[in-house]
Amino acid sequence: MVELAIRELKDNGLEHCPSGRFAANGAWLACAVLAHNLSRWAGIIAIDGPIRTARTIRNRLVAIAGALVNRSGTPTLRLPTDWPWAHQFHKALETIRALPAAASP
Repeated sequence: MVELAIRELKDNGLEHCPSGRFAANGAWLACAVLAHNLSRWAGIIAIDGPIRTARTIRNRLVAIAGALVNRSGTPTLRLPTDWPWAHQFHKALETIRALPAAASP
């Protein structure tokens, strides 16, 4: 389990450490951990099935060739027509949108 987390962190930007500068290493570490945690959170909350690793989520659902277009003032995400994971993406997006909003302090 630890090896999987380390591999996913390296895939999410930790491979750039060490850069020789302490502040740069800290920034890369923070970004890599944030990306890792968001990917894992999305996998746990929104996706049913065997694709819960951060690498698979990133390769199938995040790194897509989509375009954000403006249709009559409404932003619309245009995805590839032959994309094999479109159903999983739409289901995950619906699940995340259905979550209750956080209460403001």
